[in-house]
Amino acid sequence: MKLSSRILVGLVLTAGFVVLVGSVLIGRGIGEQYFGWMMGAYYGVTTGCNGFMRVYGFGGWLPALMTVGVISGGAIMAGAVILYSRPNNARAVGLVTLGFSLLSLFAMGGFVLGAALGILGGVLAFAGGPHSGTYLPSALQNRSR
Repeated sequence: MKLSSRILVGLVLTAGFVVLVGSVLIGRGIGEQYFGWMMGAYYGVTTGCNGFMRVYGFGGWLPALMTVGVISGGAIMAGAVILYSRPNNARAVGLVTLGFSLLSLFAMGGFVLGAALGILGGVLAFAGGPHSGTYLPSALQNRSR
């Protein structure tokens, strides 16, 4: 496996990890017991009225968004493992990584950084394609003449 393909696998693996951890941190920090660092001032509002706003408002959607982020992060990390073990499937893995990276934006995409890394990794994997010897497109390769 060439250095550029190892870098790409590391990029996609990092993207999945950041999405996974970011989704859990945001879901747990904002969701269950308090609105945490992001919306601490609104805790009393959302728990008032017998928890009506928490159940039917924004707070009720947080576990679902966290689930989307965890699934997306896991799928992106699985894509990195497949990209490492079966480099001939680079185009398919690139599309899957791109799709789950875009889906992870609904769950804040690992503070958007994970989604951006995943989108970049998915595009590079798709552009490199199978049997090209490297995952980086020819325009980005360092050519020695």
